[in-house]
Amino acid sequence: MNALQNTQSKEVDFDFDEIFFSITDKKGIILDGNKVFTRVSGFPKEELINKPHNIIRHPEMPKCVFKLLWEKLKDNKGIVAYIKNKDAKGNYYWVLSSVLPIQNGYLSIRIKPQSSLFQKIKDLYIELLSTEKNSNINNSYDLFMKKIIEMGFESYDSFMTRALSSELFLNKKFLAHKENIFSKKVSNEIYSEVNRNFLNNKKEFSVIIEKMKLLIEFAPLLKEKTDQILLSCNKLDYISLNMSINSGNLGQQTASVSIISREFQIMVSTIRTQVRKFQDISKELRTLLEMIELEGCLAFIQIQTIENYLLDYFEFFSSGDSNVNIIAQNVSILFSLFIDNSNTKLIKSLDKSQYLCKNLLEISNSLKGKIFSLEITKDLSKIEISRNPSIEGYFDNQILDIHQFIISNKENIANILTETNKVANDLHVFSGNVSKMKNYINLIKTKLNQIVHVKEKLAS
Repeated sequence: MNALQNTQSKEVDFDFDEIFFSITDKKGIILDGNKVFTRVSGFPKEELINKPHNIIRHPEMPKCVFKLLWEKLKDNKGIVAYIKNKDAKGNYYWVLSSVLPIQNGYLSIRIKPQSSLFQKIKDLYIELLSTEKNSNINNSYDLFMKKIIEMGFESYDSFMTRALSSELFLNKKFLAHKENIFSKKVSNEIYSEVNRNFLNNKKEFSVIIEKMKLLIEFAPLLKEKTDQILLSCNKLDYISLNMSINSGNLGQQTASVSIISREFQIMVSTIRTQVRKFQDISKELRTLLEMIELEGCLAFIQIQTIENYLLDYFEFFSSGDSNVNIIAQNVSILFSLFIDNSNTKLIKSLDKSQYLCKNLLEISNSLKGKIFSLEITKDLSKIEISRNPSIEGYFDNQILDIHQFIISNKENIANILTETNKVANDLHVFSGNVSKMKNYINLIKTKLNQIVHVKEKLAS
């Protein structure tokens, strides 16, 4: 019967610019959701409220995904995951779900996926489900983590960050600028003020989105250049060793070259120390940029969630529906979540990233100076070797290798200096936009409180 149902089930259709969400308690019991959530799920709202969230869980979802989800949430961390859900009729729909801890529960925000990562995950989930049926959930979980690494991600956190940003940047409808957010539902001065602030907020976000794209491009470039410098530095150790051995084998006839060789070894050791510092700063900066990517995207979908929820709010408010009080309370929770995240996570990460960019520029310039000194040592070696015909050609390979090290790393460091300067400026602009955005959100929250107070006065 299940196989027959799976064969006959259809995909539930919803648009790319539709965002839907639900709020649950700590046990996953549904407390509220927007109109899109109830429509796509196929359940009347009264059949969803106070029901466990697994009422919409599709049987073809691997359990190991939910094992990971609850591990993150119990650790008070958010998680982003591709989820296959079912509606009331047993039909299915895929979402990219961002689940975030909120006051006394969790918020789950869902968007429609379309990226190449999504296609890979659909195939992977089939494999995970098979593993669970033939083995157990722990083996499925281990396979899940292994496959994420094989996709080229350092961790699931890296994967979920890139999944969210990929889906958002591909979603042209989601990013489209709307002149009037609340359309005809805006019918008085306060609503108009809310709309104006939302539009200002979205303008700030459009700048943030573009800056975030540049930051996302910078992170792999920084890793690539760091890996190249590390690899060439390992070769430099080998060159230094060979040069020392050759000098020792040739004895007194290369006394001057031996002195240069020892200086070269000292210089290589100094460069190695600088490269380790460079590596540490690079890794920390890339981790922070990944956090900015995730928190920036989460901030964007939180804004979209608030916007969509306010559509329901204004509609219920106009009709006098009693649900408006529940929505007002949940809107307040959403605002608090957004403001808290933008304050504690996003802005702190932006500030620290700017500091690390400054450190990276300093260490890069220091490395640039050391490589210049190495070039002088190389030229001195060539001069000393040319003065002694009996050893001419004996150090050619080492001199050539040193030359190649200098050329490649001059270019690598020049690229890093140029791109890091750009990123430092982008982070400064990004930080300013986030601060402006937070101010607009506070203004909106103030205006909405005015609406509630007016409503309460009229009721009394």
